[in-house]
Amino acid sequence: MQEELLYRTYYEKIFPLIEDIEIYRRELCNQLIWRSVLFSSIFSVLLGMIVYFQERNVIYASSLVIVSMIVFLTANFLNAPQKKLFSAKLKDKFFYTVIKSFTQIDLWQKNRKESEIIPYNELIESGLFSDFTYSKNDDEFRGVYKGVQSAVSERECFFQTPMTEPSIVFKGLIIKFKSNKRIAQRTIIASKRKSPIKFLLAFIVTVLCLSFRLGIENILNSVVAGVVVAPVLYFTTSEDEVEARYLLTPTFIEKFSKLKKVMKADTVKCSFYNNSIMIAVQSEKDFFELGNLFKNVSDLSTIENFYRDISIIFELIEYFKLDVKIGL
Repeated sequence: MQEELLYRTYYEKIFPLIEDIEIYRRELCNQLIWRSVLFSSIFSVLLGMIVYFQERNVIYASSLVIVSMIVFLTANFLNAPQKKLFSAKLKDKFFYTVIKSFTQIDLWQKNRKESEIIPYNELIESGLFSDFTYSKNDDEFRGVYKGVQSAVSERECFFQTPMTEPSIVFKGLIIKFKSNKRIAQRTIIASKRKSPIKFLLAFIVTVLCLSFRLGIENILNSVVAGVVVAPVLYFTTSEDEVEARYLLTPTFIEKFSKLKKVMKADTVKCSFYNNSIMIAVQSEKDFFELGNLFKNVSDLSTIENFYRDISIIFELIEYFKLDVKIGL
């Protein structure tokens, strides 16, 4: 979507919906501020009085009042439950409307009887996740985009035994859609984590070696153990080397890398399996935010961030729908 179209969509379809909620946000924020100031003042004054009567030192007591008030006010203000409640209310009211405004998607929400849009057995079948015992879902949606069935789930996966505390196996975004091309064997590609210096040196060495051996035009098409991409950037594995060559094209690698950058991900992984494609974006980021209690919800930058998250997902879906060159 061009920038001009983004702005027009925002002002014509989205802005009229959020004017009322912005008024509500300001009222709620003011209530929170005054309540935080009141409780902080009472707490700090009482603490100062106790110290004064014990120490008989006005300067010491006054300094303690000021410091304790700042600390208590900050903690109370930042950790207020209203902050999370407001974000949740904003998503509940506008999430699906905003998605439909930006994409031509036949969108539907999950049935209340369903526990999750992407079930446990599909996550395990993809080969992207280690075993986990339970998960918590946040934002989820599914629909049909240009004839392709897709599902998106923001999720945390945990592993726990009767003798251990729960540990996080995965936190981030999971994207799953049907491939319009036959995928017989499983192929997995995952980004690597490296320190900046090691990554730069390894990348330079790889590029120089491949430049001499293969030529500049074929750098991204080199196959290492059945994988179509420089090994310094990604870890890959495939049950079918020929099929992997068709799937992991330079165009896909470009879009896959863009996904990692836009989503600000720690790692991204993709599995081609059983005529399906699943992508796991591991990140601490809170995806699809439409605003928060301490920021004007009509701020266009918030919608721009939301749009970037959404658009890169549908770019990948559209690529696998329309790119006939992969020829599977």
